[in-house]
Amino acid sequence: MTDQSYSFRLPGFSSALPFLAAILGFFLVFTEVDCNGTTMISMTGYDLVTGDRQDPDTGTKEQEDPNIWAIISLGAAALGLILFGITKRRFRWWSMAAMGLIGLLAMWQLHRDVEQSIHAGLDAKSDGDKVDMDLDIGIHFRIGYWIVLGCFGLATLWNITMARRSGMLPLPVEEKKSD
Repeated sequence: MTDQSYSFRLPGFSSALPFLAAILGFFLVFTEVDCNGTTMISMTGYDLVTGDRQDPDTGTKEQEDPNIWAIISLGAAALGLILFGITKRRFRWWSMAAMGLIGLLAMWQLHRDVEQSIHAGLDAKSDGDKVDMDLDIGIHFRIGYWIVLGCFGLATLWNITMARRSGMLPLPVEEKKSD
């Protein structure tokens, strides 16, 4: 009886797939703000990048400042794809892992920034007026946000693993020998 072993190899472009999925994830809903169960604001990742927002009362588009962390996240995903195509193999996985980490950190900061800006907007609207304390205002991060966050995490871990498996560790620092 012979021992048979099978190995499974993913195609070379598999390390770029999380970046492509992250870019596509920006088309999905990132965040929703609701009041007593009624959605008041719903924004996709691209809405955060461009600053477009639809007014729930009038249905007209309003322009706000684009979110810098959404721009950085989308840029990291795009740059991850570009680096896949132009970098040499030795540096490809490490540079793509760096883009994944940058995207991951920017998404984490985006989460904090969106929550802070919505709370600041609510405080500005109340402006000392008597506010009905029975309002249940909720900020929810939806599937688009979590998919993009997961894609950046996967890209980081996958590309570090690929670099280590292939022996493409960062260049060692040579120590000086004393005589």
